[in-house]
Amino acid sequence: MYDREKVEFVCALCDSIVDVELMWPYKPEYLETVYAVKTREKEKRAREVIRRHASNAVVALSGKDSMVALHLAVTAEIDVDVVIATYVAETRIPAKVVDELRAFAEGLDVRRIIIHDEPWDVHASLFRIISNRYGYNVVVTGLRREENRHHFGAVEYEMARPGKMVKLVNPVIDWSSAEVWSYIYHYRLSLPTPYRIGASPNVSLQHLI
Repeated sequence: MYDREKVEFVCALCDSIVDVELMWPYKPEYLETVYAVKTREKEKRAREVIRRHASNAVVALSGKDSMVALHLAVTAEIDVDVVIATYVAETRIPAKVVDELRAFAEGLDVRRIIIHDEPWDVHASLFRIISNRYGYNVVVTGLRREENRHHFGAVEYEMARPGKMVKLVNPVIDWSSAEVWSYIYHYRLSLPTPYRIGASPNVSLQHLI
C-alpha cells in the first residue's frame, strides 16, 4: 500500500545523506562468480541486441537496471540520448537523486540529457510520453522479466498514439537481480543514494523511493 509519509521520510533522508558507502546486497566473491559464469556472456548478447535495434535511441534512466542498460548502450558504441523523469508516478523524487542520475549519464558522455519534470502513471505511459513529447521512436529500457512479468521479449512494441509505434529495446529483459548487481560490481557503477541507504537485491529505485 502506498504510504506518503514513508515516501516523504525516505526522500528527506536521501537529501540529508552525504557520501555513504554502498552496502552490497550480495557478497563480492559471489558477484565476481556470477559475472564470470553468467553475466559476461549475457552482456555480449545485450550489446548485440542494442546494436541491432537501438540506433538513434533514447534511454529512460530511472534506476539500477536502466543504468546497466545505458552503460551497455554506451559501451556498444551506440549514440544515445537520456531522459530522466523527476517523478515516480505522482511522487517527486529527491533533487539529489536526479542530480546523481544526471551525473552518471554525463560521466558516460551521452549526446543529450532531457529532464522530464511531470508526473506519469505506469512505465507504458512514460514510454508514450517520451515518444510523443520528445519524438523518439526507439526507447532503451531497464525492464526485466523478473520484475515486469508482462514483458516477454528482447524487443517489445508499444503503441504511442494512433498511427505511430514506439519500439522498446529491453537488453536486460532476461537478467536476474544477481546478474544486474554483478555487472554493477564488475564495472563499479556509481548508484544513487537510495540504493546506498537501503540496497535490496530485487527492488527498483521507484520502490525504494
